[in-house]
Amino acid sequence: MINWDIFQENSSSSEAILLFAVGTLSFPELRKQMWDRRAKVEVSKLQRLGRKKALSMARNWLSRNGYGEYKDHCPQCGA
Repeated sequence: MINWDIFQENSSSSEAILLFAVGTLSFPELRKQMWDRRAKVEVSKLQRLGRKKALSMARNWLSRNGYGEYKDHCPQCGA
């Protein structure tokens, strides 16, 4: 289970998840963007799920938490 609350604890982590969701960041780049060691662990969990599942989960999390504007930056999200 991914602890999404960790990504909300600082704006740089939230922004990195947004960039990952739109396809700008790969897993290694996403991991580098995380300052908190706990966030790095969550990125590892996402990576184990695979890119397709991780992207879906990240996009769902962004939508549920008021980050709907990520779709404006995503060529593959129907924007």
